[in-house]
Amino acid sequence: MELIDKMIEENLQYRLAHIGIRVINLEESMNWYETNFGFKRGEVRDKPQLGLRLAAMRLGDSELELLCPYAASEEKLMERKNLPELLRTIGINHIAISVNDVNKSYNALRNNNIALITELIDSRVFFCMDSANNILIEVRQG
Repeated sequence: MELIDKMIEENLQYRLAHIGIRVINLEESMNWYETNFGFKRGEVRDKPQLGLRLAAMRLGDSELELLCPYAASEEKLMERKNLPELLRTIGINHIAISVNDVNKSYNALRNNNIALITELIDSRVFFCMDSANNILIEVRQG
């Protein structure tokens, strides 16, 4: 039996809980997502056993978990063996954020001197950069 069939048979239902992003400066990153996309700050926790601080950021039903290691790691993900090391490793390509008016969002971010990577593509999507952490962000009509 294939995995999908087994999941259906067992009535397993999955949903995305959050996206974890490793950041360099927690406060600066929280401010960036709050100011530019309206994320709301959640709990900030210190996790010395993992060697990091983390903050929850909510946008509607979506959540980002910003992870700020005490000491950054430049090693590749596959070279890591345990959770604290894995949580301190860079490993996300981009996140996508939907907006009700992509043109307004594009102009607002441009006016706020945010690093825009593209112009509007097909009048429905553009890419910008969280310049503090080099995270590519897709902003799309939706």
